[in-house]
Amino acid sequence: MKKIAGVILFLFSGVLFALQPPAVNSVTAHFDKVKNDPEHLLLFLQDMPKGGDLHFHLGGSGMAENMIQYAANDNSLCIDKNTFAISDNPNCTPDYLLNNSPKNSALYNQIINAWSMRNFVAGPESSHDHFFATFGKFNAVSGKHSGEILAEVMQRAFDQNESYLELMVTPDSDASGMLGKKLGYNSDFKAMREKLLANGLDSIVADISKNMDLDEAKTKKILGCEPTAPLCKIKVRYLYQILREQPPEQVFGQLLAGFEVASKDPRFVGINMVQPEDGFISMRDYKLHMQMVGFLHDLYPNVHISLHAGELNSTLVPYAGLQFHINDAVRVAHAERIGHGVDVAYEKNSAELLNDMAKNISWLKLI
Repeated sequence: MKKIAGVILFLFSGVLFALQPPAVNSVTAHFDKVKNDPEHLLLFLQDMPKGGDLHFHLGGSGMAENMIQYAANDNSLCIDKNTFAISDNPNCTPDYLLNNSPKNSALYNQIINAWSMRNFVAGPESSHDHFFATFGKFNAVSGKHSGEILAEVMQRAFDQNESYLELMVTPDSDASGMLGKKLGYNSDFKAMREKLLANGLDSIVADISKNMDLDEAKTKKILGCEPTAPLCKIKVRYLYQILREQPPEQVFGQLLAGFEVASKDPRFVGINMVQPEDGFISMRDYKLHMQMVGFLHDLYPNVHISLHAGELNSTLVPYAGLQFHINDAVRVAHAERIGHGVDVAYEKNSAELLNDMAKNISWLKLI
């Protein structure tokens, strides 16, 4: 295993950059030797030096068992006995308090199954719907304990020999979206931006950085970070994530907050949009969303843009919905990276689109 210690592998959008070709040959030989031996293959993959994890939702990355543990002192988090979603309820009966759930093994296991894909079997609920529903079920925990989840993620990255994490986060809990809702929608993006900035968005942006300060301080305390600790040398950067299944005024408010914080706080390298791309509002407003991003890109050209686009298939949306999402993300919104993109073959002029994307690889600028 020592032979691979000096080899650095970076995987960006399917492009493999390898240093030290002779060492790569020895790695290839070792991989060929162990690839059909599960135990040695696991050791090989764990030890293999890795570059950056560039598509990572922090809010969904905590193990369900760990999130229950993080909430051990949250005395009012209540379990919905039908959906297993969590809400803050001071009047919750003791049997359904989340921090009492480890005492009831049946309930405890039902929560873990509801919050993850463990033991899931498709039926009336599809795997797609079950996956996206998990976020809302544990959000009351993940929102409160993002520092603990960050520590969990960093520990896991260290154990897997990673060197860079780029995490999607919403540290203002959509306060910027709520400000947009309060002020209302204006199709004149310039006027809407000015109104948001004049009515408190700067304060929300400052809070985003302050909240990240608090999370990172908690993480360092949990991990016992010292200046020389290898675990704490993992470089962590953030993408501010926008919830696309909201009305336009909320989406624009979040987008503006994302561009603002990424232009002021070097820990934030860019923005991304999350929630189901096949959702009703996501589909209805997709072109509008890309226009919003494009408008803000012109004002904040140094803010990087990574977008979920083309996370679709013909069982989710009509055929027409498969034909333009990646094109608009790249050509209208100026996305530098695309998340998923599995429907690219259905895009209009897909060959030309793929060629253009291949010529404009700019992933490395983010590190």
